[in-house]
Amino acid sequence: MAINPKIKQKAEDIRNKIYGKEVRESLASGIEAISEDVEATIGRQGYVEEQFQDVLDETTGKGVISAPELIAARNGKSNLKTRLDEEHAQVTAQLQQKEQELNAQLAQNDDKAIDIRKLGARLDGVNNDIHYIRQAIEEGYKNIYIPGTGVCLISGTVEIPSNTNIFGDGIGRTIVKLRDDSNTKMFTNLSTANETTKDKNITLSDMTIDGNQANQSGTVLHGVVRFSYAENIVVKNVHAKNGMGTGITVEHVDHFLFEVCLSSGNRDDGFSAGWLSKNGTLRRCKAFENVVSNGTNNQNGIEVEDGASNVTLIDCESRDNTVNYEIKNHTGWEGRPRVENVKVIGCRSIFTTQGGNFHMSVLGDGCDGLSVRDFETIGYGQYISLQNIENTTIDGIHLKPIEINSAETAYGILIQARDGGEVDSVVMNNISIEDTANWGIIIRSAGTERIGKVSLNNVFAKNNGHNTASSDIIRCGIRVQNVETLSLSNIQAISEDDIQRRGISLHSTVGDVTLSSAILKGHNQNLQFDEGVNLVESAVIK
Repeated sequence: MAINPKIKQKAEDIRNKIYGKEVRESLASGIEAISEDVEATIGRQGYVEEQFQDVLDETTGKGVISAPELIAARNGKSNLKTRLDEEHAQVTAQLQQKEQELNAQLAQNDDKAIDIRKLGARLDGVNNDIHYIRQAIEEGYKNIYIPGTGVCLISGTVEIPSNTNIFGDGIGRTIVKLRDDSNTKMFTNLSTANETTKDKNITLSDMTIDGNQANQSGTVLHGVVRFSYAENIVVKNVHAKNGMGTGITVEHVDHFLFEVCLSSGNRDDGFSAGWLSKNGTLRRCKAFENVVSNGTNNQNGIEVEDGASNVTLIDCESRDNTVNYEIKNHTGWEGRPRVENVKVIGCRSIFTTQGGNFHMSVLGDGCDGLSVRDFETIGYGQYISLQNIENTTIDGIHLKPIEINSAETAYGILIQARDGGEVDSVVMNNISIEDTANWGIIIRSAGTERIGKVSLNNVFAKNNGHNTASSDIIRCGIRVQNVETLSLSNIQAISEDDIQRRGISLHSTVGDVTLSSAILKGHNQNLQFDEGVNLVESAVIK
């Protein structure tokens, strides 16, 4: 059948249009043209049927069997009705096929990117471009492009729906900045408080997002990027900076990825995975200088908190934050799930100036299932504090301050049970600690809290305890108390100066101790243990 020229023209329009509004108009007018053609066909059918009935009326009972017009109208079919029914079915099938093609074209259009400049965005850092990002979302675009040709100024929150990707040209090229006195978070998902209807499959990538903290007011901790009650969230190659709250945060999010992201100068944490978020990865992320005081919170570089589980940090770096890495449940979270199954692999902690705080801190209810491997510390930072940890493996830590300062109270690694918690099933392998002001490693409870089984293997402790104002039980390589079962294997505790210190000191509250393959030398007391400690020595050199 020949294609109606009007429909053919509409089809060409659909093929050639690019942007959503034009495509939708072409689709609509194309469907209207098809409908008009079908209506015309139906009209012609009605006219032919009337003619057929007239022929029947003229020939019935008059001995006329047929006429040339009637035979031609049947077009080889047994009767005219059969022919018309078949043609009607063909037109209906063609209309359905065209509808499917148009729907496919519409779906293809939804996958295309919209440059927000096409909608009117100025990107001049003066005019407010929030409307054009929202317009792209409202028009159903799933890939929204913010080009790196200037500064995209926004005055409100961009609420991203499911199955949407907002992207730019890269960090430092595409810049989205919060307008003065807007006092709001910048990017979030659409249903941030709906646990039953979660937003899914959202990506934010390739841009710098500037919270313009210096020109905001109020004390509310608005995050730069904050996703809540969502699934499958990806934030990639994004620099979140100068926010009134956290840089990049997930809460109640299942499956998330932060990859090659930066977070700096924020009023709260750089990165935060919390509030029961689970199954997430931070890969090659850097948090630095999140130290701006907000009066109530410490600024952590990377934080896993409040019931989060199955979170992995890989090849991350945290520098010059109040605390570089923190794992905890906040006050008020008591009785709810602990943080569980956190892996820290190949990460670095750096403090470039004196007065640096914790390299890593586990607080509150602690963590069940902590794994730290190849953790590097650089600079002045004080220590690693691990509270209420269970089922924990630490393999590969080197601690050496950049400068010895005997006035500091720093130690290397503290493992502690406190506030009603406990420590159990902890294995530490391949640890090197040098030149701390006090203990190299201290294991203890704050009161009567239980510490079960602890194992230290391949530990090198050298010249720990420089703070001469402290007592000799503090100035030592390894100090242990309140542990039920302790295993020490391949231990080197060495002192190379004239400071009075101890190598290994075991308190009377320690239960069964196995000490093997140890080299202890240069201390005024290489090995000191109180009465009541059940010690088995093997191959110890003093």
